[in-house]
Amino acid sequence: MLYDSLVNHLVEGQLIADKAKAEGFGDNPEVAERLNAVRDEIIRSVYLTHVVEDAATDEALEAKYEEYKAANPPQEEVKASHILVESEEKARDLIAQLEDGADFAELAKAESTGPSAPNGGDLGYFQRDGQMVEPFAKAAFDLEAGAYTKEPVQTQFGWHIIKVTDRRMSEPPSLDDVRNELTTEIAQDRIAALVEDLRDGAEIETTPLDEIVPKTE
Repeated sequence: MLYDSLVNHLVEGQLIADKAKAEGFGDNPEVAERLNAVRDEIIRSVYLTHVVEDAATDEALEAKYEEYKAANPPQEEVKASHILVESEEKARDLIAQLEDGADFAELAKAESTGPSAPNGGDLGYFQRDGQMVEPFAKAAFDLEAGAYTKEPVQTQFGWHIIKVTDRRMSEPPSLDDVRNELTTEIAQDRIAALVEDLRDGAEIETTPLDEIVPKTE
């Protein structure tokens, strides 16, 4: 049904176009004006595509990648696990069990109410700012690898016991990982520079809006 409807639409459109041409509308000034506008838009689009392709060379991408790495230096990260419970009393009881030699991951699986419980409380790597709530992040980054909090940490989610299992400096994403983002930046930079150059070399006259749109009383 969809195919038949599409075919009928195309056929009807062509019949109307043929009728309009037969009545001389092919030479209508309004038609010519609209065709010129469409033609100019196509020319602009094709031209800018070539401009961008010429700008986004391997050398330009490498240079932009170095800028990206300089603007996004490595950040310290910790790999942590946690046990989340509803009360401070429960958290202190679990800390006592850890002090007696209980395994952190097994205790997290058995007692934690957080979504990471099935993974032994493992939260993976995270940075200091923005990824975890402040009390949690501060407590985690105050720990050495292998240590856990000896006092419960309170957040809006409940009471946490946090263990840091590793610390490292983050690695920058590879060039391939950010290639599309950097290519877009190069394109935007090149087009902006082109437009600025064209404006500097052109005499531009504009018509005030009130001369185009009549004022209403």
